[in-house]
Amino acid sequence: PAVIGLAALSAELAFPKKRASESLYRYFAEEVLRAEPAAMQRLMLAAAVPSSITVRLTEDVLGFDNPEPDLLRLRDEGLLHEIPTGELVFHPLIHDFLRRRLEADDPERLAALRRRVVDDARTHARWEQAFDLSLQADRQDEAAEIVGCSARSLLAHGQGETLEKWLAACGAAGVTVPGAALARAELLIRKGEMSAAAAVARDTAGHLTSDHADYAFACNATGRALHFT
Repeated sequence: PAVIGLAALSAELAFPKKRASESLYRYFAEEVLRAEPAAMQRLMLAAAVPSSITVRLTEDVLGFDNPEPDLLRLRDEGLLHEIPTGELVFHPLIHDFLRRRLEADDPERLAALRRRVVDDARTHARWEQAFDLSLQADRQDEAAEIVGCSARSLLAHGQGETLEKWLAACGAAGVTVPGAALARAELLIRKGEMSAAAAVARDTAGHLTSDHADYAFACNATGRALHFT
């Protein structure tokens, strides 16, 4: 009845559809969460930290013992949905509600879980998840490091636009973090802007010691850009 009342009210006041939809989902998510036992609530809140979950992630990273029956129950109840990769996801609005609830109720737990998920995502080259979580935590330097680590893979798969968008989202860190700066140089090379690419790569190399992990790549990028010039 409350949902019907909210729907009627939103229609009567001519609210935008998106706003009405978000209001209904927030109400629905609140009621669903309240109806679950405390242990299941704890699992649902933790499962909303990553963008998608698996049994391995829930057990090894989020720290729940034998989570498969609970995850299957949430799936059977329609709260989790299985995507083609075999991973499970919440509806975006429910996911957002749960993450915000965890942030409000236990920010320290959210930070700790986020840290574990980012570390796991970097280990398994799940770059998008690692990048998004770093930005959510306002860790632009970390996000820029992830851009640097993922750049070659993204470019190899033709995802230059994604790389460019990520660099822009990093702000100043997209220029000052060596790996991100070199990713920018690679994008410039692919755009044919060789002089700009050489300048970025050469400047980056100039700020690194010869034993730095990115030094040889910076010199290589500089040389390629100058060769093409």
